[in-house]
Amino acid sequence: LKEQHLMTEVIYLRAKGGRAYGWGHVRRVLVLAGELRKQCNQVRLIIGVLGDEGVRAYLKSVKPFVEVVSFLENEDDDQERYLRDLRPDITVVDQLRVSPIEISMVRDCSGKVVVFNDLGLPYAGVDLVVCPQLLPIYPEIVGDNRGLFGPTYFLLTGKLRKRVVQKKPIREVARRILVVLGGSTTR
Repeated sequence: LKEQHLMTEVIYLRAKGGRAYGWGHVRRVLVLAGELRKQCNQVRLIIGVLGDEGVRAYLKSVKPFVEVVSFLENEDDDQERYLRDLRPDITVVDQLRVSPIEISMVRDCSGKVVVFNDLGLPYAGVDLVVCPQLLPIYPEIVGDNRGLFGPTYFLLTGKLRKRVVQKKPIREVARRILVVLGGSTTR
């Protein structure tokens, strides 16, 4: 009976991103799906992406090992109908900001709700908030939900994890400096 239950368990990973913003959210759900697949082979994994044609083309090119559904950004009604029919056991939402309306829609259609939150915002109505950023303060826990905070919860691909282990000595005087800032704009 336990195996049969695992066969029917559905995890829906929802990301919002495109050429102009949120590419990291799309990549993170792919990494999370890979890790979940390694540990939970019998679970049905589905990635739902709200984005532009660039995201659709990218997902086709990487040929993910899980089911993928994609919605253009203006297809919120289609996504809600899809979720109501699917009724996932767990929905993971990964996008920059999640509106209370989106949380309510996901909550109504899912067993458990997890939100990846890079901005350190509190979210009511979810079961787990994951904030993997190094922030001076973390979200206030609202209601009965739980939180996982800090860089311990960064999701890295296997290739990057191996590189993290290879520590290099830090020189007192830098020879080269690379500055990388997050975010992007099309303007």
